[in-house]
Amino acid sequence: MDQKLRSLVTHCYLCPEGAAFTSPEAGTSGVAARPDDAEETAWGYMGPLEDFSVTPKRTTEEIWAAAEGTGTVMLYDVLDSKKDLAFSATATQLGPELFGLMFNAGWINKSTETFQPNAGGTTRAWIRFEQYDQEDKLVNTCYLWCHVLVDGETKLVNTVKAKVNFRKLYSAKSEGKLTVAAA
Repeated sequence: MDQKLRSLVTHCYLCPEGAAFTSPEAGTSGVAARPDDAEETAWGYMGPLEDFSVTPKRTTEEIWAAAEGTGTVMLYDVLDSKKDLAFSATATQLGPELFGLMFNAGWINKSTETFQPNAGGTTRAWIRFEQYDQEDKLVNTCYLWCHVLVDGETKLVNTVKAKVNFRKLYSAKSEGKLTVAAA
């Protein structure tokens, strides 16, 4: 990827745990299986996100050892013992995916007519973030297995602004792809 100033907009797609998909082959969404194809109908669209942020966290362990010939103990290494990656954003497009998260109703989609508020369990899903620059060029696509929740109050008047938190869970199928080549 070439280095230059960029303004990014992030679009968010979700494929919930347990959803059936057909690409790259038939499967069920979960920690070990994710849909790949952007045309796959199992992906629900949450729209473009505002105030998208990434928060990496690490817990480290310091390794101290005697420095040969000095008679002192010095920092020898630092090891990462825990890693966490969280994303937060504001969703403004009120579709069924956001309704399901706001009302803690589990996964609902465009064919859902009724739902049970506060009857949903833990929401885990594959998240596909697509980030486009000011020239409408795709810069980054990430596929992440995440815990997803709407956090805090969402006012359903005028412009909807729901704070959505995504916390990356472990999956060997998670990956990111930078796609803008050097100019």
